[in-house]
This record gives sequence, C-alpha cells and structure tokens, in this order.
Amino acid sequence: MSSACRCLLLLGVLACGPGDAALSHAAGQAPPAAAAPRPAGSPDQLYTQAGLDALVVQATAALADGAGVRLRQPVPAVLLTAEQALARRKAFAATLPEGSGVTAGFEFLADFVFSQSMLGRYLPDEKVLYVIEDVVRAHAGEGPRARDYLFAIVAHELTHAHDDQVYGVFPDPVQLVERMGDGDFSELPSLQVTMSLLEGHATWASELACRSAGVTPLEAPTLDDVRDAGVFEGGDNPLGQGLAAAGNTVARLKLVQYVQGREFCRRAMDFGGEAFMAQVFRSLPLTAGELADFSRFKVRWAEEREADLEQEADGTGG
Repeated sequence: MSSACRCLLLLGVLACGPGDAALSHAAGQAPPAAAAPRPAGSPDQLYTQAGLDALVVQATAALADGAGVRLRQPVPAVLLTAEQALARRKAFAATLPEGSGVTAGFEFLADFVFSQSMLGRYLPDEKVLYVIEDVVRAHAGEGPRARDYLFAIVAHELTHAHDDQVYGVFPDPVQLVERMGDGDFSELPSLQVTMSLLEGHATWASELACRSAGVTPLEAPTLDDVRDAGVFEGGDNPLGQGLAAAGNTVARLKLVQYVQGREFCRRAMDFGGEAFMAQVFRSLPLTAGELADFSRFKVRWAEEREADLEQEADGTGG
C-alpha cells in the first residue's frame, strides 16, 4: 500500500463522528434524499443555532442521567453547512505554526470528513462540536424523527468531548501524520483499537442518553454491514477504482470501530458503569483480542487490580 493510501487510512481512522452519512447508508439506513427546502415563512426551530443550543443542554443532561457521562465544562456547538465547515477548518489550519507538518494534513482531513457526508464531528483541537445541517437535513428531514436523529448525533459527539476532557485519550494527529510521513505505520493497529473504544463509548452512551430522554437512537451497524459496505464506486477509471477501494477500506474500518467498540463498551458499562469505563481508559492500550472479547480484558483488569491490592497490603504491613 502506498504512503498516500496509508495516510488516507490514518485520517479516516482518526475521524470522530456519529457515523458519517455514508456509513449510515452502508449500515442499512435510508439513503440520502435531496434536502427538503425550508418552508417559506415558517420558522424552523430545529435547524437553528438556538435550537441546537437547546438540544445540547438536553443531551448533556440525558448523558449524565442515562449513562453517567458528565462533562467537566460546556462544549460550544455550531450549526454549519458542509461548505461552511470545510472553510472553517481551513481557516483554523491556517493559524497553525508553519513548519509543524500538520496544516496540509488537517486540510486533507477536512476535505475528507466534510465532503457532503459527515453528520457531525467533535474537534479536539478546536474543542468545538460541528453539526452539518445540510447532511443531517438530507437524512433526517424535518419532522419529529429529525429531532431524535439530531439529539442522538449531539449526544454521540458530546461523549467524544467528555472523553477528551476527562480521559485525554485522543491521539495527537500532528505527531501521527509526521511519523507516518517518515514511513512509520506501526501504530495503525493500536490506533484502530483506541478509536474503536472511543467510537464505541460514544455510540453506547448516546443510546443510553436517548433511552433516558425517550428518544429513538441511531441504528447501530452490525458485522454484516461491515462485510457489505461499499460506499464508493470507482467507475472504469483505474485511478478512480484505486481511490474507491481505499475509501471503502476506510469505511469498513470505521464500521468495525462502531461495531466492536459498541459491544465492548456495552458490556463494560453493564459491568460497572462509567466508573468502570474510567478503569478501561486507564488500562490502555487494549489489544485487538481484548476489544473483540470483553471477558479477556476483564481477566487482565482483575489480575492487575489484585496485584495492586497486594502491593498496597504489603506497604501497609511494612
């Protein structure tokens, strides 16, 4: 695989969203339709900044009540079109120090994740939540289901913000892009596991928040969806086929993150709630085997905890 393709994989694996719209389609949800026009003279409270701000307050409370996920500080949310989001990310990238080797990478990432497909995204560097109005509107429409859809997206992204604030586990894309630029791709497997944990936590916590608020959650993808995912078509052009193959690989990697991560976090939170998730994040890195089988992680955690207790007892006795 070329360095360019591996960088594309890295940037795709790093993207944190509640399911980009293309992945939602791959997971069996309704394909995007043309965005419904806003009725003339009829105020649309859902797709307004004030409406989004109110939804953030409600989702924040539901995450605390339903999942035990409590933000340390409020997270600003902005309602943007895909074009506006891309422009904002490019403007942010332009403020980064020259020579850091990351500006081009951020612009590439912005092009990739805001290309008319991303529903929403929490940006750890900006500490801001983006909601992409035209993409959400195309998938969710205007009715009551649209509010549920947007609520679930916001709850997912707020969980990412929580994990950034509380656990500080988001990989540094600056360092990763620079290392990969030097040909070091050894961290990709571990990165995939960490991002699976983050996406799984956001997915499951969002579902719990939706239950608490009486909201219909987003449909969770399955391993069958991973196998059947074919988001991009390459046509007859060899270059297009190559790019489509790389894009579909990224799509499957993201779907695997949601599927495996959700199941691991469901079992972890059933076992010990958010307090146990804190234990999980303190036990990073996880192996791929532990991610796939929560019981394997629980055995390691119990052994490490037993060793800690023995050390504490020895210290007390001495």
